[in-house]
Order: sequence, then structure tokens, then C-alpha cells
Amino acid sequence: MVEGKSLVDFLERPIFFDQPYSGSRHNAIVVTDLATDFSCSSAGSEEFEDWQALLDQESRGAYSLPKNTERKILDLISSGLSVDKNYSSAPEQLLNNMEGDIYRLLCCHASGELPALWKKVERVYLENGIPCGWRGAYPEGRIVVYSNSREFPIE
Repeated sequence: MVEGKSLVDFLERPIFFDQPYSGSRHNAIVVTDLATDFSCSSAGSEEFEDWQALLDQESRGAYSLPKNTERKILDLISSGLSVDKNYSSAPEQLLNNMEGDIYRLLCCHASGELPALWKKVERVYLENGIPCGWRGAYPEGRIVVYSNSREFPIE
């Protein structure tokens, strides 16, 4: 799982999302509220993709792992996303989604296949955001990112 080292390092943080999203806003729409509306909507619209369905579609068949590898991934998530860590008041629903996202990312890394959308999802987490939607018809459009602050670094 050398490919997923940055993600494993991310899981070792004692505090998550304590800084604003640091990634480029050129290819992302950054929101500080309504993020669960994007993330949890079960129906897309002309403007936004159904986020959870898109994630499922883009990870389908991406990995098939031995049980011992899957167990190691679950152990990493259990310790890395424990309840005693500080999540800087990020919305609970997004944190629930985060667990599934991190699981799929680690599985993709373990299998050696990281689809393009999942590369974007990983980059958002590593840049202190939470991916929560897609505006436009994928692969065109932009990822929607939750940030815990309206104050963004200058690009």
C-alpha cells in the first residue's frame, strides 16, 4: 500500500479540517454550508450529479482484495478515524461519508487501480476539504468541496 502512503499519513492526524481547504478553486466549487445537501442527495439535477451514485459508478469493479488485506484496511480506518479525534465540527453526515470514501480509496490503492474521480477525491481530503458533490455532468464540470472556513489561502 505504498501508493496510499499520503492517505495513511492523513489518517494519523490528531485533528482533521482545522484549516480551510487549501486546494485550487479553479477546478472545484468550495462550500462552507449546504454540503450535506450535495453529498446526501439521492437524486441528481441538471446542474449537479447524484454524488453517491457517481462515486459508486466510478468505483465499481475497481478492486477485489484478499480478506487479510481488507481486514488491514478496516483496522487502519478504525484507528485513523476514531471517535476520540478532533474533526473540527465538520457535519456528521460528511464524516460518515468520509469513512466510506477512505475505505474505497485504500482498497483502490491496495489493488493498484485508482480511477480518475477517486484521485480527485483523495486530493481534496489531503488538501483539508471534504468532497461532497459534482457540478455538471461527469467527467465535465467540477467537484464540490466542503471547507470549514470561508477564509481561503490566496492562490
